[in-house]
Amino acid sequence: MSSMDYGYIRVACASPELIVANCVYNADKIIDYVRDASQNGASLIVFPELSITSCSCGDLFFQQSLQTSAICELERIAKKTANYEIIIEVGLPIAVENKLYNCAAILFKGKVVALVPKTNVSNFEKNDGRNFSSYNKNKNPNSVYISEKNPEVPFGTDILVCDAINKKFVLATELSDDLCSPIAPSVFATQAGATVVANLSATYEIIGKKEYRKNLIKCHSSKNICAYLYSDASYFESSQDSVCASHCLISENGNILQESKLFETGIIYSDIDLDIIIQDRTKQNVENIFDVSCFENTFRKIYINLRKPNEFYKKNKLQRLIPGSPFVPEKLEAQRQRCSEVFEIQSVGLLKRLLHIKAKTAVIGLSGGLDSTLALLVTVNAFKKANLDVKNIYAITMPCFGTTDRTYNNACLLAKECGVTLKEINIAESVKLHFKDIG
Repeated sequence: MSSMDYGYIRVACASPELIVANCVYNADKIIDYVRDASQNGASLIVFPELSITSCSCGDLFFQQSLQTSAICELERIAKKTANYEIIIEVGLPIAVENKLYNCAAILFKGKVVALVPKTNVSNFEKNDGRNFSSYNKNKNPNSVYISEKNPEVPFGTDILVCDAINKKFVLATELSDDLCSPIAPSVFATQAGATVVANLSATYEIIGKKEYRKNLIKCHSSKNICAYLYSDASYFESSQDSVCASHCLISENGNILQESKLFETGIIYSDIDLDIIIQDRTKQNVENIFDVSCFENTFRKIYINLRKPNEFYKKNKLQRLIPGSPFVPEKLEAQRQRCSEVFEIQSVGLLKRLLHIKAKTAVIGLSGGLDSTLALLVTVNAFKKANLDVKNIYAITMPCFGTTDRTYNNACLLAKECGVTLKEINIAESVKLHFKDIG
């Protein structure tokens, strides 16, 4: 039985060691990473922004020789990986109608499937606005010529790559700061049916940015109910003024499935659950939040055939953690906070009922076990919030021959500590009589 039978698909985010403006070296590294990812069962690998040239080329981006070299190496990557059944996303500069665009190239089975340009080009970090133009759908062609081998490649942010076999896999792409814009391109893409979003990024690291980036991606994947793959440039692309951190993340529905350590090159894997994405969207669709019919006609869909379930998944472990207690946080402090929230929610719910029926007393069977203990503590908390005397809470303990000293003593001690009224009703004789009645 394969992972894909359960809706899983393996993905990878890579942050390789690159050399600035050395497209041949960088392409070799990318090819090596693709080979490893394919052998490890990945169906998608995402590289950082401008990964063929590196992001730190500055005014070298304007050099015709660098642009031409980047395209040559893009096609060499496609050719060398043609036998691997894996979608590859790499970054490079593409000149279109006398403008230069920061693009993500999508490759599959030896072909350049599409080019997705960056929309939110800013000067805040990398001085992008000096080198690149912002994509504008109304002012750009739908396809571009990059070489004789690829004379007409789909171009734009309105492109979705779909698996013709596994209909649940629909891939959208954006670049770096696109995520930070008020309405990211991927918002419209997920509304049109995208279940997976790839972000090719190269951001400079500052104190506190790791947590900001992580929270941003968690929130984005949560509200858009999707898997989000974020590949960041490595520290090999740093300069004396700015440092890249190699921070790669794979998120799904607001949960971080996998995260790389800062300043460590390499590759991370995870198996994303397409079934849970579709299931959660179905629940949300009660109010037509994800009404695909409103947006799907505004996107172009490119269909490919990803690998079918195979023997690989039978022999390898799932690349994600399936928690035994999914609603209980792992860290102790988080557990305490979660329990406190649950306790307050229950208490306030009971408080509203007490006020509504104008109750002055409460009766609780107190065994000394977990359930009755929680019930008593919640009731005491609700009485205190309502300014009612906790003495009017009657805790009834009903010992029998099955009662242990531990639970009995716990019940008595708990009632005393809470200041409630404890009453004891021994039911041993009643139980024996009942046994006699039923033979």
